[in-house]
Amino acid sequence: MTFRYFPAIRDEFGHIRDAMKLRSIHDAAKLECVVVPLMISATTTAEELSAAAVTRGIENPKPKTSLTTLRYRTADAICLCIGASFIAAAIFAR
Repeated sequence: MTFRYFPAIRDEFGHIRDAMKLRSIHDAAKLECVVVPLMISATTTAEELSAAAVTRGIENPKPKTSLTTLRYRTADAICLCIGASFIAAAIFAR
């Protein structure tokens, strides 16, 4: 989640820079017009990313487990053959 934070801030800085160009803001006002929205955006982005991390279970102290073990079974082979036959029928029907 940390790696997602910096590109999000970089994108937001680009949006702020574009907005300043549209409004023709230059010189001394430029610093304030960049820093304030960037700080607000950084805070909002950090809150969103931390909520996403908590939702994914980053605070769970138990070891990560998987509920089911995935295996290739007979039903999977049958579905694969049926799907392949539909694709072949579509190709040869032209």
